[in-house]
Amino acid sequence: MVASIESEAFDPFEYLQFLRARWRFPAVAVGIAAAAAVAVCLILPKQYTATATLVIEPPGSDPRAAIAVSPIYLESLKSYETLASSDSLFARAAERFYLLDSTGATLESLKRRVLRVEKLKDTKVLQISVTLPDPKQAQAVVQYLAEQTVALDRSIADSGDRALLEDAQQKLAAAQKRFEKAQAEAAAAEGAGSEAALESDTKAIAGLKSQIDAERIEASSLLAESLARGDQTAAAAARARLNAVTTELAKLEKELSTKSAALSALEARQQSAAGELRDAEELFEAARKRADDAANSVKFRAGQLHIVDPGIVPQRPGFPNLPLAALSAAVLSAGACLLWLTLQFGAARRREQPVRPGWRVAGGGGR
Repeated sequence: MVASIESEAFDPFEYLQFLRARWRFPAVAVGIAAAAAVAVCLILPKQYTATATLVIEPPGSDPRAAIAVSPIYLESLKSYETLASSDSLFARAAERFYLLDSTGATLESLKRRVLRVEKLKDTKVLQISVTLPDPKQAQAVVQYLAEQTVALDRSIADSGDRALLEDAQQKLAAAQKRFEKAQAEAAAAEGAGSEAALESDTKAIAGLKSQIDAERIEASSLLAESLARGDQTAAAAARARLNAVTTELAKLEKELSTKSAALSALEARQQSAAGELRDAEELFEAARKRADDAANSVKFRAGQLHIVDPGIVPQRPGFPNLPLAALSAAVLSAGACLLWLTLQFGAARRREQPVRPGWRVAGGGGR
């Protein structure tokens, strides 16, 4: 024999009738939950949130830079959240508006509960929100934080500008000193001697040397002829002449060597001075241009942070949100009631369903 259990299928009409017969319970439960939520919202202290909006502009004075932004640059702007939410800045705000005296909390816990700083995703917008029981105080604190954040950003920029200007001025002073030194050296090289006079003297000595050299050759020839003829008197005179010419030639060679060395040294000095003057002048012009660019950049630089909206005094509390609380309580209570009634419907069906075992005999018949 095999036992079979008969089960009835789910009947939605029966389920709806079950819920309809018991509608008063969920209605009362939803009403009580919503009323309780409203009562709690009325009892809880109201918190007002004021929000200030700032925009972060790219550095520099070129307006085209405001367009050439990338996702990496926008992501890097999250560093301004740290600037706006710094502990020292919030501590000054708490001291200025007596926030710790009114709440009695620690600075860290108060900051976590009161302050919220967020750079909106894929934008250049920074929002600072402050939540306090007093709406006017909330707006005053958030405006103060926004203004001090802008001031802190400008202070950092001014510090960088001062360092930039000091570096440019130092390099300009060094370049100017080198340029003046090169000018003095070039003037000294020009006044050290006349290159034309030295060159003229060198040519004159070289010409005279050629003449004396020719006389030496002629005296040598006369000496050889006199010795060949055996004329000792003429040979002695030719020898004396040759010695005098040779001495004069040696003197001229020495003088020519001295003049040539002086001319070479003067030319080398003047070339070196001219090259140093040219390099120093180029360096000085580049340093002056860099200093002018730095001065103009600092002069026309605008701060990266600008307050777009200092926030207004909030008229409605951000917490507690009475409509949202009442709706949430109603939805949750309705869901709980529906679940409980569904369980009750299932239990009632199991109690009402009779146990009807069925038997089936396999084999022969009965007696």
